[in-house]
Amino acid sequence: MDASRSSGAAPARAEAGSAEFRSLIDAIAEGVCVLDDRARITMCNRTFLEMTGYEEEAAAGRNVCELLHLKSRESGGAPHSCELPKNEHELGQRTMLREYLLRNDGSRFPVRCWLRPWRTSSGFHYLLTVEDISELEQTKEVLDRSEQRFRQILKSAPDVAWTSDLQGHTLYISPKVEAVLGYSKEEFCSGQQLRLGRIHPGDFGRVYEAYQSLFKNHTSLDIEYRFRHKNGKWIWVQDRATTTHEEGGVLYADGFLCDITERKEAEAELQFQTAFLEAQANSTIDGILVVDPAGRTLLRNQRFAEIFQLPKELQANREEGGTMRHAAALMKNPKLFLSRVEYLYQHPNETARDELELKNGMFLDRYSSPVVDKNGVYYGRIWTFRDITESKRNQDELQQLSLAVEQSPVSVIITDPEGKIGYVNRKFTECSGYTREEVVGNNPRILKSGQTSPELYRD
Repeated sequence: MDASRSSGAAPARAEAGSAEFRSLIDAIAEGVCVLDDRARITMCNRTFLEMTGYEEEAAAGRNVCELLHLKSRESGGAPHSCELPKNEHELGQRTMLREYLLRNDGSRFPVRCWLRPWRTSSGFHYLLTVEDISELEQTKEVLDRSEQRFRQILKSAPDVAWTSDLQGHTLYISPKVEAVLGYSKEEFCSGQQLRLGRIHPGDFGRVYEAYQSLFKNHTSLDIEYRFRHKNGKWIWVQDRATTTHEEGGVLYADGFLCDITERKEAEAELQFQTAFLEAQANSTIDGILVVDPAGRTLLRNQRFAEIFQLPKELQANREEGGTMRHAAALMKNPKLFLSRVEYLYQHPNETARDELELKNGMFLDRYSSPVVDKNGVYYGRIWTFRDITESKRNQDELQQLSLAVEQSPVSVIITDPEGKIGYVNRKFTECSGYTREEVVGNNPRILKSGQTSPELYRD
């Protein structure tokens, strides 16, 4: 082979290899620099130039230590010295650094660098790979701020946040635990006995079962139970958790716990009052119906069901309108009944009293008034229905008797137990000449005053 041709081919191959290497590093998304043994830049890719704002000619020959700053240094501080590995045992090893890289305009940005040394016939060289982590750092700052806000919220929140494993070991609990349960964070995280050992024996079984189901079946936890406060008193708490997560190979659940003692005591008081009112309502002779502002049934006593012959399916139904429509169908005038009901629903502050006549001949005294508290808050309406059929019948009979007595062709005098005149009919006034006002309240002896002649009586 011609020696001249051979000697000319070597530079060509070297140039081709260099071009190929350059194309290769330009295709890399991170910034890449090739450094000599004194940390001077001999080659850098397009990404590195775009990161720093340098032209290739300006970057070539610069010591990379002039561009890299320790992450803890303030902007504008002196660059740190580069300690590049040169020992044989460090060859090929990759070192990661977290630094700030200076741009050509003097600004800086956070980077993550990897440095790998290697030896050639000409000496040590280094391959520096640079990743811009500005977005990562910004995200981390946002997360840090969010975590700080979250922890601040946990401190001020009324609920206790907790993280615990299947066995009840508490990994984290918010500072609020001391105000709610009396124990410090450190006490609560000291072991499972404090968490599980202070659950009321009567509640422990169902709490343990629900807790196991949270981890094993991934069902949500929402349970109320009694817990012994550090002061020895039993308090009611509500414990909630919806998700589990793995951390360090251990499955944990995140949840919230709050003190509901006041609510449970209020519920117990309300249950007593409700039972008392229902017993009282069922002992009265009146039919009672209580509805909310939307017309849904809140309370209906047994007497009401008897008066209106409510079927069982309607007794179980508390939806708006059903009870009243059933009652209306029994009325002699259904439209008038419903129109009055609708009027009172539209005028919640009004009271009303009237009489109802049913198709079966029954008469009811209906009374309705709003249900309001001491502050005037409207909670609905109460209706009472009293069977007045017998009294209505007696009243009618009395009216008929009164009419018969009033129109009787003979004089009629009615006295009270003391002998005083309480009533005289029209015939008496015609015969005696006395007005009703003159004799009512007097003794019948006034009729023997001697002022009337015997002849008049004979007439």
